[in-house]
Parts: sequence; C-alpha cells; structure tokens
Amino acid sequence: MLRGLCTELAVRGWTVSVVARGHAGLSSLRQEVAARTGRADAINPVPVDYADIAALALGVRTAAVAHGPIDLAACYIHSTAPLAPIVVADTVASATAPCTYIHIVGSDAPDVLQMDSNRDEISASPGLRYRRVILGFVPGEGGSRWLTDDEICRGVLSAVANANPEQVVGEITPWDRRPR
Repeated sequence: MLRGLCTELAVRGWTVSVVARGHAGLSSLRQEVAARTGRADAINPVPVDYADIAALALGVRTAAVAHGPIDLAACYIHSTAPLAPIVVADTVASATAPCTYIHIVGSDAPDVLQMDSNRDEISASPGLRYRRVILGFVPGEGGSRWLTDDEICRGVLSAVANANPEQVVGEITPWDRRPR
C-alpha cells in the first residue's frame, strides 16, 4: 500500500528503509527504484514481520546505524500488532536528531477522530514530531469506494510536506456512506 510513497521519497533523494515481511516484494521495490534513481542504496530492505517486536526494533536500529538517524517514519501498522507503533516510535526517537513520525490509521470505526491508536503514548516520545493521517473513503454517485494506493501515497506525501498534526485523506463521514 505504501510502495508509491517509498518510491517517491527515494526519487526525491531520500534513503528509504522499508519494513515488510515479503522478501520478493522488497527485492522488486529495490530493483525498481534503483532503475529509476540510479542509486542501488535508495531502498534499504528490512525484512521483518512487525508483529515480532524484538525483530522490528533490531531491524529499525540496524537501519539507523547503517544509514544514519531516521528523519521520517511513516507507519501503517495493523491493529494485530498493537505494540509495533510504540516500538517504532521508541526506536526512532532521538533528542539529537528529531524524527517526524507519521502514524497512518484506517477509518474502521465510526468515531475514528476520537480513536487513540496509541496516539498519546507515541506522541509523548521525546524527539518525535507526531502526525496522524486518517485514511477514509471516496464518496460517489450511488456509493463509495476505499482510497487507491496512489491516493494514499499523495495524502501521506502531503502530510510529509506540511506540519499539520492530523490530516484526513478522503472522507470519514458520514459513517454510513463508507464502502461495505
């Protein structure tokens, strides 16, 4: 879902560490971005399952040691791993090199604006500039649809560019208009 975001950041000159379980997907992303940028190191694969908290912390720390302090963490982590967003925040937070932490959450509940999603605990981490991106839906004639990967990418890139503490991509109300 965030492949386009990783690609766009790399094209803009960032070195992007990507946490994912799938080795094949990470390898193809790395090759695709290297072909577009001419930089073999533009994508740094971190092949771990974010539900494995110890492996996640080690992978993020290893990326920081290899590529320097982490300036930006864009995290879309399913609720099946509720501690993973906190582990990432604790691992990237630094008093000497502040990190922007973009917490991407879905709109899977009618009170999404009130959802905590670990927001208070993560935003309290010293050295983090916390921002939250809420993914909504697109209303249309006769129904609605979920956001495309490209729309999500553009929304998160917008959050990278601005300092708004919270941003909604698409619509989140009225709740009964969401796709089913």
